[in-house]
Amino acid sequence: MTPLVGSDFRSALRSWQFEPRAIQPLNLAIGLFVVLVIANILAQNLVGAGLYFLIKGPAEAEGGEAAMSLLSKLSVIGLFPAGIMICGLALLLARVGGKSARDVLSMHFPRLGLFGWLFVIVGFVAAVSLTNMLFFQITGINPSEYLPTSEGTSDGVSSAGIVEKVVGDLADEPFLLALALPAIAIFAPLAEELVFRGALFASLTKSPVGEAGALVITSALWALMHAFGAPWLFVSLIFLMGLILGALLLRFGNLWVPIVCHCVWNSMTTLAIVGLVSAPA
Repeated sequence: MTPLVGSDFRSALRSWQFEPRAIQPLNLAIGLFVVLVIANILAQNLVGAGLYFLIKGPAEAEGGEAAMSLLSKLSVIGLFPAGIMICGLALLLARVGGKSARDVLSMHFPRLGLFGWLFVIVGFVAAVSLTNMLFFQITGINPSEYLPTSEGTSDGVSSAGIVEKVVGDLADEPFLLALALPAIAIFAPLAEELVFRGALFASLTKSPVGEAGALVITSALWALMHAFGAPWLFVSLIFLMGLILGALLLRFGNLWVPIVCHCVWNSMTTLAIVGLVSAPA
């Protein structure tokens, strides 16, 4: 029988547990990180463009608002195969230098127990929600102005991020939405955690910047990756969430903890956006 409270959860309550079993030299980790980021960008765009040409054909693949809308949708759906490719590449590159990928990435599945997992997930959602509320309170920003609604997602909410717009647009297309959900909820978070809180994070903790520097640097890099498709508000919130995810990694010493929490958050926000768009005006 699975214990309600696992040994790794009890250990994390007493002290910070992050201690990678193996790390790559910092220069190597930085170089491989750059390779992963470039591969991630190329994979997302090429898969989306490939799906577009496959559906429309070269003769019909023209510009225009409708074409760009379809391309955006297919790019989000393309996060599924792109995420699988990046996950595989991240695991492969983590072995460079003769190390074990699980040791370098701190991916030995944690023994938290049922209660431990529930505590971590609920605590993470509460922490991110509270952080966002405080951010909006301090800045005086109305978050509803940045979210898609049932009144439209392309023209009326131009300040929403690309993914948020696409999810809103897909609310009326159940088949495409079903294809996009696994990408947004599982494979994109999994790939992002492997890239940004994987080998580079571990190497940075053993460098002069230490654990605090690793936390801030990787969170900033993760937020900046989203800057090309989202307004500054989203980038700021992503940075703050990155700090929380990184803190979970440091506390529990296991990358599976931020991976699961990231997946849960993406699932919740995606379903919330679909609900907002589907609600009667």
